[in-house]
Amino acid sequence: MKKLFTLISLGLLVTNVWSQNTENGHEYVDLGLPSKTLWATTNIGADGPEKFGWYFAWGEIERKDDYRWRTYLWMNHSINSEEGCNKYTFADNQTSCSWYNSDGVFIGDNKKELDSDDDVAAIIWGGNWRIPSLEQQQELLSNCYWVWTTIYDSNKVNGYIVFKAKRESDKGVITKTSSSDYNVDADVHLFLPAAGNRYQLNYNETGQAGFYWSRTIGTYDSQCAMYMKIGASTASCDYHFRCHGNSVRPVYKISGVPTAVDITKADMTTKIVKTIENGHIVIIRNGERYDIAGRKL
Repeated sequence: MKKLFTLISLGLLVTNVWSQNTENGHEYVDLGLPSKTLWATTNIGADGPEKFGWYFAWGEIERKDDYRWRTYLWMNHSINSEEGCNKYTFADNQTSCSWYNSDGVFIGDNKKELDSDDDVAAIIWGGNWRIPSLEQQQELLSNCYWVWTTIYDSNKVNGYIVFKAKRESDKGVITKTSSSDYNVDADVHLFLPAAGNRYQLNYNETGQAGFYWSRTIGTYDSQCAMYMKIGASTASCDYHFRCHGNSVRPVYKISGVPTAVDITKADMTTKIVKTIENGHIVIIRNGERYDIAGRKL
């Protein structure tokens, strides 16, 4: 966030207190949302609000160069297509897929939201950070004042300034022309850059659109997950294949999700330790070392 602005008429330098709040070293803003959800001011991997940050496939916690089914973590790799997902599946009537047996009976796990161990916000940022749910993204869309811009904090970058709404009539407004009484220096907001996304080896729609994962599986298909898409004339929630690489904008204070203390207690009980070795996540379980795919090291 742009933290300082000058009141020239008074000759004073004033700090925007609203942008100084942090959780586990990462800044957040309170947009006055009904659920009290607090949103991070940067994407994971970004060192400023206008920076794109890193891209992740849904349910993965490491970056990579190639985003497709054959590189996706939660896959039966003897299939290597959208029919081979082996975690986070529900009874969606796709009986030819691996979450049904040969008799057409559902045999999947019926998981519809990411476990904490597969939540990249929880793993990389720690504390009480999580990937937002679909409901939290929808709440952001319907309760804030959205202004598309091509410049943010003197940087040439496309994206949305998402303001805390000042009036009921401003909630859910998506516009390219800001009302004169919304000021990026003085008013509570966050910025979502149009970072594009990744598929296979490619970067897609960079500077034109932004794709932000939720932690919620697709409404109709197990091989998809919900995300928030932003563009110059629209912002909405949709779903696409989980193997794509999208941005992640974390949230803080999520009702009903275990806290960092709860997770630590669970890890202590099962003697699980997560650590970073040479830039990669290593899980130590009962003294044995595994990579994030569960392979013994």
